[in-house]
Amino acid sequence: MFLGFFCLLFLASAANAQGLVANVDRTTVSVDETLTLSVRYSGSTNGQPDFSLLSEHFEILNQQQNSQFNSINGRIESFTQWTMVIIPKREGKLLIPSFKYKGEISDAIEISVNASAPLPAGVKDVVFMETEISDTSVYVQEQVRLSYRFYYSVNVESLERPDMIIDGAIVEALDETSYRRNIAGVNYNVAEFNYALFPQTSGTIDIPSQRWTAKLVQNARRSVFGLQGGRYELKRVDTDQIILQIQPKPSAFPSNATWLPSSNLVLEEKWNKDPDSFKVGEPITRSVVLKAEGLTASQLPDIVGESGDPTLKFYPDQPILMDNKDTKLFASQRTETLAIVVSEGGEVTIPAIRIPWWDTKTDSLKYAELPQRRFIVAASDKVSQSQASKDSAIQQVANEDPFQGPVLARESTAPSSPFNTLVSLVSSLLAVLFLYLWVSARRKLSLLGGAQSDTNKTLQKTIQSEKRAWRDFSSACEKNELSLVRERLLYWANIRWPVNKIYSLSDFSRTIRSEDVSMQLEFLDAALYSKQNEREWKAKELKGAIQNALKNDDKANQASSLKPLYG
Repeated sequence: MFLGFFCLLFLASAANAQGLVANVDRTTVSVDETLTLSVRYSGSTNGQPDFSLLSEHFEILNQQQNSQFNSINGRIESFTQWTMVIIPKREGKLLIPSFKYKGEISDAIEISVNASAPLPAGVKDVVFMETEISDTSVYVQEQVRLSYRFYYSVNVESLERPDMIIDGAIVEALDETSYRRNIAGVNYNVAEFNYALFPQTSGTIDIPSQRWTAKLVQNARRSVFGLQGGRYELKRVDTDQIILQIQPKPSAFPSNATWLPSSNLVLEEKWNKDPDSFKVGEPITRSVVLKAEGLTASQLPDIVGESGDPTLKFYPDQPILMDNKDTKLFASQRTETLAIVVSEGGEVTIPAIRIPWWDTKTDSLKYAELPQRRFIVAASDKVSQSQASKDSAIQQVANEDPFQGPVLARESTAPSSPFNTLVSLVSSLLAVLFLYLWVSARRKLSLLGGAQSDTNKTLQKTIQSEKRAWRDFSSACEKNELSLVRERLLYWANIRWPVNKIYSLSDFSRTIRSEDVSMQLEFLDAALYSKQNEREWKAKELKGAIQNALKNDDKANQASSLKPLYG
């Protein structure tokens, strides 16, 4: 009975609901080698696809069916998988056809079938080794694939192999695979072990020969005591020694850039919403992905640099590194996600990204690029509404009806005689003149007093509005509700400084002119838009910095008659 690690290893592709997916473990084989075909259907089954079309180009040596039912969050999922070991009937480009089942159709798969490989040394033995290297002359840090194939035509109980350690190179295990091969009429099972080597220095690297030991099972025999007995045989096989020539980094590659020898490297970007909808103070998330073949994720450099614009701030998360591998190579990617916040309206530019890499297929310098992007940034809806509410409140206070003076009633006296009439007329004229002068003086005093009273009322209402706004801001700071802290801070600031247009934290920083406050505003920005905080920041620190700045301002303006609001 074969060991578990000699069983066929293949990748099962995840199928969509009610989908039919075909998958093979290898797409290039020799005419005397087997490959494994897997066909998977997601959903309930009561039959199977018609596999008869396979017989045109392949012979089915073995077929198995496996069905599973899973319950995920109370939802039942099921799938059925058919696994077949097949062998090509001839050389050339052969097609595994599409299969149809319950209205679903799988993709056809092209298989390259080569002529039989030359007989390796030691083919007459029941076990032997084969060593293969993808290239013997490569650049420093370029991936080299090393494959060891263990052939056996008898039962193997175990296989001992030494650890893969090579001086001057980092060794990473790739996926293993197993299949069968017919050599000179003898069927061999093949266990293939693959490694990715990354040379770290230029010059020569020696991959030494290794000795592997196989424990073979011989035919069982019956002992004299009537018990089943058996015996084992140890076989030692050696791998080939290989010398690698490692070339240094080409002089044409930029000296200040991270060295990236790869067969393919690309840059991609994603936005959580249309970047044309940028608004002041509102974050937009951008994800930039660097994908490479033949490199590990640890070799990939930082992608996004500084913004280069003081009104454009980047708040990055921790980068996500991923390594994927198959039987041939490493495929890696680095994802950097950042919140982008603009502090002022107008045109902003997202800088271009340009990463040099060395194409190992064409042996030439290439660049992976994302072009620069320009956007027109609008004012935030929240800030605009806050400003409109503030303007309306102040305008209402300023438009109070002016003081109206008293309405005076005048009485007339009828004359009783000519003399008396003359006296009365003179007296009336004098009284009217005196009354006119008296009323004029009183009216001027009343108007002056009314204007002063109206100014005081407006001032008091403004102070009360500012006090309420400060209390709301203080409450948000105590609760450490950061988005509310920002909104109420801007609302209060627009009441205190109605002449200024304070739409953002940058506007507020320029208005209050305090280094301590500016530093706390940066902490607020970082806490709002970045998931990666270097410390636990509290909004009360911002409130305290503003209080100190206002107290210092009061000391510099002793003539102010306003009582302190923020002590």
